[in-house]
Amino acid sequence: MIEARHVTMTADEYVAVNYQLWGRQPRTRRVTWLLYVSILLLTISFGLGIWQWAHHPATEVFWGFLPAWGLALVYAWWRSWQVKRQFRQGYTKNTALQQPIDYQFSDENIISRSAAGEFVIRWQKLRYAVHVGDWLLLYPQQLACYYVDLRRLVAPATPDSLEDLLDEKDVAVY
Repeated sequence: MIEARHVTMTADEYVAVNYQLWGRQPRTRRVTWLLYVSILLLTISFGLGIWQWAHHPATEVFWGFLPAWGLALVYAWWRSWQVKRQFRQGYTKNTALQQPIDYQFSDENIISRSAAGEFVIRWQKLRYAVHVGDWLLLYPQQLACYYVDLRRLVAPATPDSLEDLLDEKDVAVY
């Protein structure tokens, strides 16, 4: 049996883990890539304009790109800030994460105990798991998960032994 005791998650950890998950989403990656490419192209355009003006001083430098470039930079910063703010608000509303939870991983099921009660999850009900830093997120549903702090595993258990158990139970870990 593998155990993780007194698992709690700080607001900063919650934001960091969920921000990484958000960043892994294909749509997020696509939008981020497009944003950074547009900033790069605007920067190259401006650099070429300055270079042309330096070699041909009679050439007018086009300053009209600056508002678009500035807007792209502000949007990149605002987007990241807004997502992190929403995660922080989500953490504040989720009081279950702020209370210690004990997990037991046996051959038959997963048991989580906290002040909110005891929950038993059969391995067959677990859809998948996601490994993010020191955290293993267990998904019995698409939109809900259990956060297991791998640093809180009771010796002799290790993160690898827990992942081996998940593999043995045919739970995909991403």
